[in-house]
Amino acid sequence: MLTTRALPVVAAAAALLIGAAVPASAASAPLADTGTTRIQGADRYATAVAVSASTFSPPQDVVFVASGENYPDALAAGPAAASADAPILLVRKDSVPADVVTELERLKPSHVVVVGGPGVVSETTVQQVASYATTSERVFGANRYETAEQILERMEGADSVYVASGAGFADALGGGAAAAAEGGGLLLTAKDSLPDATVRALQASTPSHVVILGGTGVVSRAVESQVKALLPSTATVDRADGADRYETAEILAEALWGEGGAPTAFVASGMGYADALAATPVAYVNDAPILLTKATCTPGVTDLVLNDLAPKLTVYLGGPAVSYSGTKIC
Repeated sequence: MLTTRALPVVAAAAALLIGAAVPASAASAPLADTGTTRIQGADRYATAVAVSASTFSPPQDVVFVASGENYPDALAAGPAAASADAPILLVRKDSVPADVVTELERLKPSHVVVVGGPGVVSETTVQQVASYATTSERVFGANRYETAEQILERMEGADSVYVASGAGFADALGGGAAAAAEGGGLLLTAKDSLPDATVRALQASTPSHVVILGGTGVVSRAVESQVKALLPSTATVDRADGADRYETAEILAEALWGEGGAPTAFVASGMGYADALAATPVAYVNDAPILLTKATCTPGVTDLVLNDLAPKLTVYLGGPAVSYSGTKIC
């Protein structure tokens, strides 16, 4: 379980050093609605566009682009995009959806950061998205662990690091928003040993606080011990360990927002990654956790934390077929 000490919600995340030290954009604003609303598109790409459009205005200094066909790179990019006050848009490997083109035209970015190697985002796709910005770059490693390392390396002042399984997305969905709220980054690990890239990243960043996401069934005690051995004796290592993905997201929300409540809460499907991928930077701008739900009912722990945090606005991501917003509790 995550320790009961309240983790501070920081006023500003770590600065992101991309290219020639691109400054953070001021072209974002929290949602002004109250009550319950839903942000959705015809598919994951259009939903990411709708999420971006809800909070970010042109011109943007930076826009992040990641694969919508797999989760690791976009999950690791979430806190980094938040630190740059930048949206995340999703693309297919070999094409840029029309809705994404329209959003790039609207955002008018100065710089585009493509996350992931040519195995997930082709060079043709990179060239297409780059055509909508003055400058562009690709950030990637030989695998998902190295890509996360490269992303964290470009964050300046990320004193907190969240570590999630690289083999599954569930715990990192809520973890990205929590990491961003602490001004931290997100690294990935194998279940039973830290990949070399993650070891290097922890050694280089020397965070004062690390949060391991998920139970020992996804990140073992051996990995936890490895993490502790890499850090200074003054660093703290917590574990957000719920009975399931819904409770893990609830634990994170309570730790970060439980003391004073959250003005806004985002709720995404816990069964799929697509709709939550682009949500971390928007959650950061709105000082909001990302909670998880099912398709036909609201998990009891999610209902509990929503009642406890009492947000003025609850935002459901994706269509009603994937993120339930009714009164049935399960």
